[in-house]
Amino acid sequence: MLKANPETLNEIKAAHSVMQITKFYHTTNEFLDEVYDFFMESDKNSLLFTDNKVIFKKNNQVVKTYGILKTDFSVDGLTVARNLFTIIPHYEVTSSGGGGSSSNNNNNNNNNNNNNNNH
Repeated sequence: MLKANPETLNEIKAAHSVMQITKFYHTTNEFLDEVYDFFMESDKNSLLFTDNKVIFKKNNQVVKTYGILKTDFSVDGLTVARNLFTIIPHYEVTSSGGGGSSSNNNNNNNNNNNNNNNH
């Protein structure tokens, strides 16, 4: 839980963003307080969460990186700022054996049309 007691709209938005992180990553109270303070320093500060790290950015410049454990594997990451919370969804890559079937169907249709025209 945050030690801060948000009162202004910006503080409430920052606190909300910080608490949303806990739905996807294992965090400590100290980490949440650090993130909240980081967001309150500037509205241009942001975090990028990946599978195993969190990147602190000021004006899109990396200022520090920590290792972190993800608890929700339905996401590949998060982009978080005081007024922003974006989930990067996880996509399963699948392969399909029917890669040329559309082309083959078109060729068969063309051959059938040619045969019908020849009669």
